[in-house]
Amino acid sequence: MPPKVKFEVADSKILAGRIWGFVRHSSSFEVCKNRVFKLNQELFQKIKIAENFEEIENDILGFVKANTEENLKQKTIALQKNWDKINDKFFTRINNFFNVELPSKEFIGYTTDLMIGNYGEDNEFVVRLTDNLEVALFVAMEEIFHLVYWSYWKRIFGDANQKPWLLREDSKNSLSVWKISEVIPEYFFDFKGKPSRREKSYPWLIQAKKLLNPLWQESNSNLELFLIKSHKLCELKS
Repeated sequence: MPPKVKFEVADSKILAGRIWGFVRHSSSFEVCKNRVFKLNQELFQKIKIAENFEEIENDILGFVKANTEENLKQKTIALQKNWDKINDKFFTRINNFFNVELPSKEFIGYTTDLMIGNYGEDNEFVVRLTDNLEVALFVAMEEIFHLVYWSYWKRIFGDANQKPWLLREDSKNSLSVWKISEVIPEYFFDFKGKPSRREKSYPWLIQAKKLLNPLWQESNSNLELFLIKSHKLCELKS
């Protein structure tokens, strides 16, 4: 049996934790406001200077409760119905791409209208809901892809290599482990030469693909071989 995906409206505390993380890792308010919607500069600054999450938790919870859309539950139900129609086909493609048989487990998709899609640990992710369910479906597919990818990545490179500073640090080729992880969905979703909508969020994708596309072709779509070759460009060995 293929895995299943269950969508539910994100609990306020879950969102508060994600917002805390986004703000703490954002270089500026201008960057962060495109990731956490309706965020004001006052709350941004409070989170930035707080010594720990507990110190600012109530302020973030107040922001979440005051700004969450009322009909989010109805949109979540609609998203679930649309997802159930493609679930088995999607996971068949995942299995084929990674050349694995995923265990029959459940992924949890937390819905919100307050932040961009993102993935967490093991089987949990956040998806932004708007009136466009097609976009929400794509975001859900991408976040699940990332969760499966990092599990696959660890089998090749090991947990010891998964350090935050190593993942994000650019090599002399302007590549990083994280950037490679964002290029690979381009091969899975296959935009057939058309500009990817993801290039708006990640403008560096264009240059990264110029470096990585020849390796993908040389690897004949063999993901493990491609990862070993591409990670040598950012000085990481299996």
